[in-house]
Amino acid sequence: MTQKTPKRLKQDAIIEALCEIRFKTDAVPEVVVGRLSDAWEYTNQTRLPTADIPNPIRMQDPNLKHTPVLQLNLKDPEHLVKVGSNVISYHVLNNYCGWNLFHQKLKGLCDVLFEKIPNIEVTRIGFRYLNAVTSTKHGIKSFHDLNLELKVDSIPITGSTNINYINQYGPQHVAMTRIASIEFVEGGHLPKNTVGFIDIDISTPINFSSKSQKEVFRWIDDAHDYEKLSFFKLIPKKQLDKIVAEWEE
Repeated sequence: MTQKTPKRLKQDAIIEALCEIRFKTDAVPEVVVGRLSDAWEYTNQTRLPTADIPNPIRMQDPNLKHTPVLQLNLKDPEHLVKVGSNVISYHVLNNYCGWNLFHQKLKGLCDVLFEKIPNIEVTRIGFRYLNAVTSTKHGIKSFHDLNLELKVDSIPITGSTNINYINQYGPQHVAMTRIASIEFVEGGHLPKNTVGFIDIDISTPINFSSKSQKEVFRWIDDAHDYEKLSFFKLIPKKQLDKIVAEWEE
C-alpha cells in the first residue's frame, strides 16, 4: 500500500476483532463441527440456539445457513471460536491483543480449516473491527469531530447520526463502514466517554471462491491493511499525530 498509515495507536479503539470464513464441503455436517471443535484447546463450550434447528432446515434459510452452532471459549482470555457446518470464526473481545498475535491466531484458523476439512471451497471471508472512539483516549470530543462532513440542503448535520457506506478496494475487497453516535448503539459495554462507534467490515465480493489456503490467508493480510486505511482516514490528521504510537515505515 502506498499511503502511509499508523502501525498502532497508543491506546486501541478496538472492542472486538473477528474473522469469519464460510465454506462448502462434501463432508457430513456433524463431522465438520466435530473436527473443527476438536482442534482447539478451550476452557468451556456453549451450544448455541441454532443448534436446535436441524441442519437441512438451516441450509434452506439464508439467514441461518452460515450461523454457528457451537462456541468455544479458548484458554487465551476473551478469545473465542464459533463453529458451524459451513462456517468458522475467530473473535477477540475487549482487550485487543495486537495485530502480530491476531495474525498468528488467524493463520492457525486457516491451518485448522484446510487440514481438518476435505475438499473445502471457501465462499466468503469477512474481516471486521468494531471500534469505540473516546474523548479521553483518542481526543475526539464528539461524533462530528471525525474526518467526516454531512450536510442536507447545504446545512451541516450536528445531531445524533447513523450512516453506512461502501468502498471497493480492488476486485477482491469490499469495505462496509458503519458509523454511529452512541445513541444508536444497542447492547454491549462501550468504554467510558465513548463518542462514536465505527464498525468496519471487509469482505469478499459476491461469487467469491477459493480452494487455496495461501490465497485465503493473503486475502486476510490485505484486508487488515484496508481495515486500517478505512479507520484512520476517519481520524483528523492533526489528532492522529497525537494518538499514534508508531507509524508504518
